[in-house]
Amino acid sequence: MWRLKCTEKLLRAGLCLTLALGAADLAMAQGFADPLDTPAQQYPGTLANLPMQALARAGDALLAVGLRGVILRSEDDGQHWQQVASPVSSDLLDVSFVSPALGWAVGQDGVILASRDGGRSWHKQFDGRQLLAQFSHDYETDDTLDPDARDTYLQQLQANFKAGPVLPFFAVHFVDPRNGLAIGPFGTLVASEDGGEHWRPALQQIDNPDFLHLNAIAQVGDQLFITSEQGVVFKADARTRQFRRIETPHQGSFFSIAGHDQVLLAGGLAGTLYASFDAGEHWSALRTGLTQLVTRIAYDPGQRTFTAITAGGEVLALAADLGHFQAVGARAPMLYTDVAVSPGRTLFAGVQGLRQEPAANLQVKRGDQQ
Repeated sequence: MWRLKCTEKLLRAGLCLTLALGAADLAMAQGFADPLDTPAQQYPGTLANLPMQALARAGDALLAVGLRGVILRSEDDGQHWQQVASPVSSDLLDVSFVSPALGWAVGQDGVILASRDGGRSWHKQFDGRQLLAQFSHDYETDDTLDPDARDTYLQQLQANFKAGPVLPFFAVHFVDPRNGLAIGPFGTLVASEDGGEHWRPALQQIDNPDFLHLNAIAQVGDQLFITSEQGVVFKADARTRQFRRIETPHQGSFFSIAGHDQVLLAGGLAGTLYASFDAGEHWSALRTGLTQLVTRIAYDPGQRTFTAITAGGEVLALAADLGHFQAVGARAPMLYTDVAVSPGRTLFAGVQGLRQEPAANLQVKRGDQQ
């Protein structure tokens, strides 16, 4: 049996996910169980059919996270999966590893999980229940801030979190084992300098006076990029992590971003793709034929190819210089949420689980021009 559930991230995109009703739902019907205190249900059967939101590599292993706190791990490049214990049943929306051992996952209810053993085990570092009180205290005792700025940040925290842990983190990224960021709606930006043991508010690190939603993070070389609404991209040096605002010709939201040292690619609603060839300073639109929300962009340095996926099941392969691209058809398209490229195969995550596609089916044909 299935029921319809909309995550905050997908609600803003006008999308809903379906997810399985299991024993956890029966427990919820009998009495409320806080998902922040309820470990993820262990699912029998074919794990690759569970709805998944994000993928990451931890050395030779692959990790997938998804709805109801589910975390899967594969040691054979996604051919077989094992479910690992998760301390929460909140939906997980992103996962990222800074080394083969150290990784973080974030999601609904302001949850941040961490692993120190390559994703074999996870513990909760933070959740939205303590956010308002802790972060308000951090700002109230920070004498380095201008009083007016402090009051503005406190008012925004109150507006975002007075109702409790209702807002998610959309993405997490660590530049090294100690220094990381997590982002979310209404300008939410938090930072850690000790591997996530402590998190602090970081609204002062970004030029975002309108508290635009922060949707995705990418690191290219020593620079960090965050995508947002109203065609805004934020850029920072990875060392200072002080983000400045860059306006683009796009008027809508960007939900995904990836790149290498010469090209950045950002994606949004209705198949929108914008490219930058000068480290994010200037952007121009690409006409590729995509029509649906670009949920994720991945860059494979080995094949020197971008892969862009959409909520409508579209897949676009683009050469590293964006001079050639090709729309490719997966065997069983679905609402795609993430993609991981491996030698010989590509792994897709989405509403209907995890699916592999031979890499030969997704290569760029040099005859297709932008």
